Amino acid sequence: MAKPRSTARREILKGKCYALHVDGVSVQDIAARLDINRHTAGEYIREAFTQRKAQLDVELSHMVAVQHDRYHQIARRALKIADEAKMPGDTGRLDTAIRAYERMDKVLGVEAPARHDAGIETFLNRMEAAVIGKTTISRRRET
Repeated sequence: MAKPRSTARREILKGKCYALHVDGVSVQDIAARLDINRHTAGEYIREAFTQRKAQLDVELSHMVAVQHDRYHQIARRALKIADEAKMPGDTGRLDTAIRAYERMDKVLGVEAPARHDAGIETFLNRMEAAVIGKTTISRRRET
């Protein structure tokens, strides 16, 4: 009859099994090193993998939410600056807002990300400074 394992010991073994597996050790060798059945070692690896995947999913969801919020703020800021500037012929600020919303789509996976996202925040800071009257906007085209 197998002896029952405490939950703490099980979690420790699960962590060790997973770490060894990630290092490329075979399930049979893991079982031998930790003095457990190879089926148990495999089960621990699968459980640890499932837990790690769940953690990564939570982290990814958080990162997506943060990026979505960031681009939403950029778009709102661009629209506010455009409204305050009262220059109907100048569509640059609206283009900035549109690009921010496009980036939100990319973050959400609706569109494939571009190789390089230009520095929108620097551009917005320049626009804001120009509207306030601190400086003029450079018409340099970014590639």
